[in-house]
Amino acid sequence: MRDFQKSKVYKWESAQGIWSSEKLSNEQATSLIRKVEKYCCCPIVPRILFRKRVLSRGGSLEIKLDSSPTIWLVIHEIAHHVAYVLNEGDKHGPKFVRLLIGLLHHYKVADRKNLLRSAKVSKIKVAPTSAIKQIKNREGRRQYSASCGNRLYS
Repeated sequence: MRDFQKSKVYKWESAQGIWSSEKLSNEQATSLIRKVEKYCCCPIVPRILFRKRVLSRGGSLEIKLDSSPTIWLVIHEIAHHVAYVLNEGDKHGPKFVRLLIGLLHHYKVADRKNLLRSAKVSKIKVAPTSAIKQIKNREGRRQYSASCGNRLYS
C-alpha cells in the first residue's frame, strides 16, 4: 500500500508545532504510551525502545523513539501502533490522521477543530468518524465501551 500523503502529513505536523511541543523524558513517554493504550482499549501492548539518533517509528508491535521525544511525536507513533492493532493501519492515510487528531485533542496537545481546519487547508485527507471500525471480540460483540473507542474519532 502506497503511503500517498506521508510528506503532506509531515509538513502539516511541522506547521502545527510537532518539534516545538513539550519534550518528554523516557519515563514520561512510556507513561503517556500506556495511558493512550488504556484510553484506546488497545489489546496489544507494544515494546518501547529508546535509541539515540534513531528515527521514531510505530506501526507494529514495537515503538522506537529517539531519546527526549516531543509529546506530539510520541502520540504520532502510538497512533500508528493503535491503528495497526485495530486493523486501521493505512500508514499516514485518512484513518490514521483521524486517530491522530483525536488523540492530540484528547491529550490537550492541540484543538481538534483547528487541526481539522488546518488539515483541510493542507489538503490532507481525514476519514469521517463513521469510517473507523470498532474492534470486535471473539463473540462478535463490540470490545469498546461507549467511553472507549467511540470517543476517539469524533
